Amino acid sequence: MSVTKNVLFLCLVLSCFCLISLTARICSGDTLKTTGGEVIDGVVTSETENDLLVETVDGTRSIVRADIASISRGTDNENLIRLADIEKKKGATAKAYYLYKSAFMLEPDLEGASRGISSVENEAHNAKTGDFSYQAEYENFSGNRTGKKSDDHSILDDNTVNSEALIDKFGLILDLVDNRVVVAEVSGYRDTRSARSGLRNSDFIIKVNGKLSLYMGLYGVVNELLAEGSTQLTLTVQREIAVWMPGGKQIVLGELEDIAGFSLLENDKGVFVGRVREASEVSSQGLQSGDKIIKMNGAPAGTRSADELASTLLKYGSGKFTIIVEKEIRL
Repeated sequence: MSVTKNVLFLCLVLSCFCLISLTARICSGDTLKTTGGEVIDGVVTSETENDLLVETVDGTRSIVRADIASISRGTDNENLIRLADIEKKKGATAKAYYLYKSAFMLEPDLEGASRGISSVENEAHNAKTGDFSYQAEYENFSGNRTGKKSDDHSILDDNTVNSEALIDKFGLILDLVDNRVVVAEVSGYRDTRSARSGLRNSDFIIKVNGKLSLYMGLYGVVNELLAEGSTQLTLTVQREIAVWMPGGKQIVLGELEDIAGFSLLENDKGVFVGRVREASEVSSQGLQSGDKIIKMNGAPAGTRSADELASTLLKYGSGKFTIIVEKEIRL
C-alpha cells in the first residue's frame, strides 16, 4: 500500500512540475494592478499622458492611467520574450521570431530567447502571410553588429518606396544600432520637417506617438511615420550630450548652471533639466529645459536626486563627461 502511495505521490509531483514548466513558458513582463483590484499581466506597448495599451494573452487592453494603482515593470528582455510568447500563441510566428531575436541580440545568453527562436524559426522563415513583413525586417538586421550600423544599413535599402517617402516627407533616414532605431541622417541641405523639429543625427527613437519602438522594430516605426493622416507626430528620443567641466572645486546644485551651462530640478517623475544658458556648449547640442536625465557618464540616474547627480560630477574632475537625456520632439 505504501508503494502505491509513493507512486501516486511521485506522479502528482511530476504532473505539477510539467504544469509549472508549461505555464512558465510565458515569460514574466509588466504587471498592472487597478484601483478596482484587477491584476493585468502583459507588456505595456504604448504610453500616453492619459492611458496605456497593454498586450496580453487575451488581446490588447486599453487602461486609463487614473485607474492604475501600481505598475511592476519587467526588463526590456523580459518584455520582449513575454511579447514574443504572446505573438507565438496567437500564431504570429514571424513577429514572434523577430521579438525573440531582438531579445537574443540584447542578451545572447538569455535562455528564453534562444529557446523561443528554435521553437518558431522554421515556421517563421516559411511565412507567406501578411505577417511576412516582419520576416523581411529581421532578415535584414540579423547581421547587425554591436555598436555598428548594419552593412546593408536597414530594411529601407531594400524598400525604395518607403525610403524615398521617408526622405520626401521628413528629410529623414533611419537605421538600427544595437537593435535600436536610430536617426542615421537628418537632411540639412533643405528645409525639412525633421530639420525644423530639432531632431539630430544619432538620436535614438524610443517612442512614436507613445508606442515603444523596441517592440515595433524599424519596419513598424517607418510605417507609423508614413501612416496616412500622420500630420503631427510626437517622437520620444534619447540623446547624448557632452559636457565639459573645469576641475578643482566642489560642485553644488546652485552653481551647476554657471559651470556646466544648465541647471537641474526634480519631481516625483525624476530629474529634469531646468534652465539652459544661452549660447552654451550644451545649448548648441540641443539640450532644453524639461529634458529628462536618463544617464550620467554611463550610470543610470535611477532614483538619485538632482543634488546627488550634481554632486557626482565632482568625481570626474575636469574634462568631458556625457549625459543621456530623453526629450519629446514634434515632427
